[in-house]
Amino acid sequence: MLTFGAANLLDTRKGFQDLEKALQLLKKQKLVHPHLLLFGKCNDPQRLDQLPFPFTYVGEIRQEKKIRELYQLSDAFITAALNENLSYMIMEAMACGCPVITYAAGGNPEAVLHQQNGYVAELGKPASLAEGIHWVFDNDIDQLSKAARNHMLSHFSEKEVGKAYHSLYQQVLARIMPR
Repeated sequence: MLTFGAANLLDTRKGFQDLEKALQLLKKQKLVHPHLLLFGKCNDPQRLDQLPFPFTYVGEIRQEKKIRELYQLSDAFITAALNENLSYMIMEAMACGCPVITYAAGGNPEAVLHQQNGYVAELGKPASLAEGIHWVFDNDIDQLSKAARNHMLSHFSEKEVGKAYHSLYQQVLARIMPR
């Protein structure tokens, strides 16, 4: 199951149009046939009917437990956002052990290590997203899942982020208050 979610699915900044193109390419190539799991607000549900693969649309999800369960049910999460700082959804998915396919936008490549815990596609190229989907489903998803969760724990947990802030704080203090 391939999951795509956004606060507003059809928001052009979230890349639904690129996801559609990538899925069309996969359909032509007949390499992967994922079931899609979609969540978030959708102002035009009939647009979803144009997707080339079967899908389940679950609407908006606000409960943390349900979001966690959704990620845990997924084989992979995909985001096609063209501009991101560091996607919170990527971090949530990976923390739940879900490998991610993403564009190389903003800080996303810091979380998704190309072909280690997911796939980083060339920005703005749906064919690269399609390659990423194929690559993830053609590899050991259990191994990718473990790598995704481990990367979140070792680099983005509260403890690790706290250590990084503490180190930065010490560096700033050393500059403004030399001994």
